[in-house]
Amino acid sequence: MSLKKKEFFLKRVILGFLLGAVMFIAFVFLGGAGFLEKFGEKVSDAGTELKHYESQLKESSEKLKDKLDEAKVAAKEKVGEKTEELIEEVVEETKEKIKESF
Repeated sequence: MSLKKKEFFLKRVILGFLLGAVMFIAFVFLGGAGFLEKFGEKVSDAGTELKHYESQLKESSEKLKDKLDEAKVAAKEKVGEKTEELIEEVVEETKEKIKESF
């Protein structure tokens, strides 16, 4: 790094520290603590609401999962019944064709 770049970098760092210190002092003197307290209360309330929404979402997803499981079982039963009926029909048709062939 050249000397000019180092000086420029050093000036920017010092200016950044000074601005940060001035902003911190202004924040403290202009009632920053009250602002932070109110902000903290709002964040706490928002957290409580989010917990409520989270619990509702979990409950509804569990209910949906249960309903889907029930539908899956019912579908399997219906498919099983239909398959049995189709097998019986095929067996009967095969028996009839065998009888016709003799």
